[in-house]
Amino acid sequence: MTTSTATTRANLLSVPETFSDGDFGLWLRKFELCSTANGWKDDEMLKRLPTLLSGKAFVVFERLGDDKKEDFKVLIAAIKEAFGGDETSKHIAMMEFRRRARKPGEDIQVFAYGLETLLSRAIPNIGNDERDTLLKQQFIEGSSPALKRELLQRPSLKYEETVKIAQQLDLTPELSSPNTDHDVNLTRVQRENVSSSESTVVRQLKESVEVLTEKVNQLSASVNNISEVAAIRMENPRRGRACYNCGGFNHIANECRQPKRRNDRRRNDPGQRRNENYCFVCVVTSDISPVIVNIGIKPHNDTRETTKG
Repeated sequence: MTTSTATTRANLLSVPETFSDGDFGLWLRKFELCSTANGWKDDEMLKRLPTLLSGKAFVVFERLGDDKKEDFKVLIAAIKEAFGGDETSKHIAMMEFRRRARKPGEDIQVFAYGLETLLSRAIPNIGNDERDTLLKQQFIEGSSPALKRELLQRPSLKYEETVKIAQQLDLTPELSSPNTDHDVNLTRVQRENVSSSESTVVRQLKESVEVLTEKVNQLSASVNNISEVAAIRMENPRRGRACYNCGGFNHIANECRQPKRRNDRRRNDPGQRRNENYCFVCVVTSDISPVIVNIGIKPHNDTRETTKG
């Protein structure tokens, strides 16, 4: 029975999750509550605490001197100093406090507690009035735009009252969503973008119509010119090929109905006429001065020499 009772008690022990890095003060508060529930005194807490440290926290514990590991309160003070007691850690905590905003779907109480924890780390010994002022300012600033507008209309409320009113207003669907104003603004921007896009398309279409109109006008002018030229050609038809036999047009010698001119061999022999060309007969004198003495049509087989007389 004794063993069974001891096992049952061991199974009922309440312990927090292991701590590695982050808000040591918050984790320590949970550890103290678990210790009270388990009936642990300082000696037992001193032995239990190192077993719940990991990562950076365990390294910090290992680097502490033995004199700081013999007393629970001294050990807690040393770990607190390592996790936020220096000026750099306070400055970082204040920066996080100023950037802290309510996350989508985050409960109002959780958001408020997160601000309170960061501020206590940044300014451990802050006065109550200054604390309430800073918490109220950041709480309103970190809320959604719609909820922020509602809270700004109640400037006389204190911090705790502001949190309660915010929790009541958060039940309203229009104010609970942190993206409500963002969606409205996005819709307006989308409408403006669509309007701008439509204006651009209309302008491009107008420019295209103007270009097409100009091309149609040019094409019409070209068609008119072609029609005028065709009309002129119809009024003045070109003459056909000349007949070597009769001198007429629109037929050739082989198709000519006139009697053949047999006396003119060259006229009946197109090949003979093609072999004729224009010849320039020159006289070469002793003083190398060329003188053109005759220009005429000569057959290739009729060559003459002219000498100086």
